[in-house]
Amino acid sequence: VTTPCIVEKPLLQQNLLSFRETAICGHSLASLSEKTMHLKSITTYPLICLSSRTSTYEFYKQFFLKHGLDLKPDIEAATADQILPIVIHNLGIGFIPESLAEREVKAKRIHRITLYETIPLRYICMIRDTSRPASVAAQKFASEIASSS
Repeated sequence: VTTPCIVEKPLLQQNLLSFRETAICGHSLASLSEKTMHLKSITTYPLICLSSRTSTYEFYKQFFLKHGLDLKPDIEAATADQILPIVIHNLGIGFIPESLAEREVKAKRIHRITLYETIPLRYICMIRDTSRPASVAAQKFASEIASSS
């Protein structure tokens, strides 16, 4: 799962990989990538976010609140992989991991929007039940993810 997540005993959160997201737009809003923008400024454009039932939505809701803003997405995507095509088709501004944005910016499919406000670091984490031993598969999975970072 990705942070933020609420974990109570006997569950334990183990951070496996960190990542940061960035704001992106399609060609119709390319001029936004030419200067550093305030978060408040981008709220005047259509925003694309994950569903309000996701931890990513909660993450951005808190990020916007921290800067005195209300998160009011115009489009709610059901899954994270839907955000990029929605942005590419010029339907608004979205947030995706920097590593994915980098590939798409180099391919000239999207434009990165630099914000004055720093989007906090997030983590991909494994939640495990400490009252039970982890399976060999779970141990191997965690090891593979951690070694790829």
